[in-house]
Amino acid sequence: MRALILLLAAVLSMPTGAQEAEGYFGELLELYDFKNDGPQAVPQIQKYTDFTERGAIAGVKLGLPMSEAVAAWGKPRKVLSYLEKGRWRLNLGYGRACSLGFSENRLVNIDVMAEDLVGCRFDNGIRSDMTRAEIIAILGEPFHKSDDGIFYRADGGKTILFRFRSDGHRPKGAEEWNTAKLWAMTIEGTDWVKKSAKPATPDGEGYFAKISGLHDLKNDGPKAVPRALVYKDFAGAGAICGVKLGISMSKAVAAWGNPRGTCRFEAYWILDYSPGCHLLFNENRLVSVSVRARSLPNSRFDNGIRSDMTRAEIIAILGTPFHTNHAGISYKVGGRRVVNFHFQIDGQQWPKNNEDWRTAKLWVLSINGTEWVKSGMPPNSPVARP
Repeated sequence: MRALILLLAAVLSMPTGAQEAEGYFGELLELYDFKNDGPQAVPQIQKYTDFTERGAIAGVKLGLPMSEAVAAWGKPRKVLSYLEKGRWRLNLGYGRACSLGFSENRLVNIDVMAEDLVGCRFDNGIRSDMTRAEIIAILGEPFHKSDDGIFYRADGGKTILFRFRSDGHRPKGAEEWNTAKLWAMTIEGTDWVKKSAKPATPDGEGYFAKISGLHDLKNDGPKAVPRALVYKDFAGAGAICGVKLGISMSKAVAAWGNPRGTCRFEAYWILDYSPGCHLLFNENRLVSVSVRARSLPNSRFDNGIRSDMTRAEIIAILGTPFHTNHAGISYKVGGRRVVNFHFQIDGQQWPKNNEDWRTAKLWVLSINGTEWVKSGMPPNSPVARP
């Protein structure tokens, strides 16, 4: 009985975010396998023409729908999604340089680590333990050389890249290039897939359907923003535009809607809504909020700060910041929280000189309270004037 009581006490003492794995956060977790390093069963001998003509390697090939690719490699460790020229691009990461890149629901880029191909070889003689010189001896001169690899053109506009490492780092001189071994292989065929692959059929409850259901590519962020904002609420609790530091991912998404993109690095998740507008979570707790000034066109804080102000105007209200950089100014506001104001010229470029800084307007305001949230979100302290 005592053991049961101690276990119950431990569970009840957990932060709410640790208990709540349902809702949006739970659905995101279902898309990941944080122990998956990538392809497991790779044929010992692979046809090089299959690789160059169809982009086939390690159980996948260019043009596959996402569900079939994930069925072959398993769920990824991380998912990076973003818009590129109006199309949704997704990258499923499995290891340091092992990933699958998609345009909408079609596989257009494959990265494979050489260590996943140990004991395997192509039928033209290329192996995973070769040097740059040995691969050039087989394939001939590449059309391009970079600081860590060589590029070859393949059928239909595809590009093949072989990357090398010397004791874990990029080769720096002729001597290191003589011994550097193959580290990763990439085949990219976006244009080839567009011309050759059949349209993807709806996959019902497949992986692509699940991940697309968690995103909204037209969502720019918060919509209903009050005209009157309380600066003490923003600096003291990170409360703005319907969210505040410490809330769960499900509550934040309920307020802002599904994001355009999601990304996880270690214990941190980013929900991205537009340039400069995103929510950062430590596991299932909101620890940072960034809002574009143009999301607040008719709003103002009760201390006088507005979305159309310059750096000098904000300093006149808040005083001297504790930190200044190329993008803006930062203020400590108590409880290890930091408020940042970033500025741009016409929302497109950073100020470069004094003249730019005189006219640059607020672009993004943000609050970061990572340590404050981790420590249990103590009662709001008065806003500390710098």
